[in-house]
Amino acid sequence: MGKLITDNPELLLFTESGFHVTVLGGIKLTGLDRLRVALKLTLTGKTEKTYRHNLDLYNGIQCGQLAERASEVLDRTESEMAALIGNLTTALESYRSERLEEMKPKQAEKRELTESERKEALKFT
Repeated sequence: MGKLITDNPELLLFTESGFHVTVLGGIKLTGLDRLRVALKLTLTGKTEKTYRHNLDLYNGIQCGQLAERASEVLDRTESEMAALIGNLTTALESYRSERLEEMKPKQAEKRELTESERKEALKFT
């Protein structure tokens, strides 16, 4: 599994076994039925060969086309590209899930009064 670098939520970076994927514009946290991204794919250290594509990672046809076309441009096998796309999708799903969890309002912690605090509070009733 690759590494997702999320320092800048508008420019996510994913690296895995010789590939460098940039998710331009980040991902939307809403609309869990889709995962639209603008990708820039390169080989690590070889920026002269670059492939850019805009797609929904939950659309199998689009992912298949991406794997096919990117494999031609980057001189890699289609199965390598399909595995990369699958791992990228999993990493982005985890990232989105974490971000959504962080955004949930924190529930106030219920605190039990001590016996002395209860007695003091009863004085005011």
